[in-house]
Amino acid sequence: AAATTAESLARDPDNPQRIFDHAQSVFWVGYIAYERGEGKEAEAQFREYKRLADRLMTLDPKKPEWQMESSYAESNLGILLHDQGRYAEAEPAFAKALAMVERVAAAERRDPARQLEVGAAINWLGKARAGLNRTAEAIALHRREIVIYQHVLQAEPANTQAKLREAVAWQHVGQLEDNQGRVNLGSSARDTSLALMMQLRALEPGNTEWQETELRALIGRFDNSFDTGRIALAKDSYLSARSLLNGMLTSDPTNTIWSVGMRATFDLRGGKLALAAGDAAIALALGRDVAHRLGTAKGYGVAESARIGVDAWLLIGDALARLGRRPEAVAAWQTGLQRYPAGPADFQSKLLRGRFVFLKRLGRRAEAATVAAQLDRQGYRNPAYLRER
Repeated sequence: AAATTAESLARDPDNPQRIFDHAQSVFWVGYIAYERGEGKEAEAQFREYKRLADRLMTLDPKKPEWQMESSYAESNLGILLHDQGRYAEAEPAFAKALAMVERVAAAERRDPARQLEVGAAINWLGKARAGLNRTAEAIALHRREIVIYQHVLQAEPANTQAKLREAVAWQHVGQLEDNQGRVNLGSSARDTSLALMMQLRALEPGNTEWQETELRALIGRFDNSFDTGRIALAKDSYLSARSLLNGMLTSDPTNTIWSVGMRATFDLRGGKLALAAGDAAIALALGRDVAHRLGTAKGYGVAESARIGVDAWLLIGDALARLGRRPEAVAAWQTGLQRYPAGPADFQSKLLRGRFVFLKRLGRRAEAATVAAQLDRQGYRNPAYLRER
């Protein structure tokens, strides 16, 4: 299709419809590359898609369809950059996408369907600013996003998409409030998200997209509870999440996001509970199992596997230390530190927190203090960090 639309455009290069048609082809070629994890090819195609969308805007800047095409082009490029941890590059793309879709939405008198697109654009901008450690701005954006969905629901109470997106936005708020040390606000935000998900799941209990969203909220509630010493509530969240995940895996055992990523994330939290209960042997077994599964998994993101795998090595080391096997524990912590993700986003608070913990475990106090000072300057006050601090 791309070859065909390219030939048509070459024959009539100033024809807006032919520019549009080729832009669609280019996008889908890029999207396939994106799905395959071919980052360079995807970025090349998405940048070409943006060039074509910009060309449409040059020809007719007032046409809403072309304005939306420009918004989509900026957003898709931003998502690719965000996934690669290139937040400083993604942020202006999301800002441009939001400005464009807001312009169209205002002209359409705030049509509910278009408002959902505004909300999605705000969501991505919030995530990019969170990645840049601009936490207060990110919280404000996600709360603004929530207000949009609530207005849509006032007009259309049965709009399940608005309710789902509001639930997701509350989860972002919860995580960011935790990072600011406002754990009560974080807990309240997740409770709101879970209440919305209960409403949705009552309508369609078998909807796995909704189940996954609820599962992520439960994992967030576990972290908030465990890191603030509320072990009973953490265990309750863990049991609810385990039941939900088991049902999802039964419905589709081939889904690698669930069977690899979410199962590993879940098992690591089970290991934390075991360690807290004094059963280091179970914690060690769970940590080693997760590390092995991630190392042999196929069809799952390399970067995501590395991120979760680091947490597995921390659990392995902590369990070995509890069992009195200090030399093995040190080796595990060293492995985790060596495998820590690095790149454009390596200043991110969560990554810095992980490095701090490993350095502290290994007795490298001066290096740990340097990382802690950087986290403190960022205003990072997640309870998991403060507990280690």
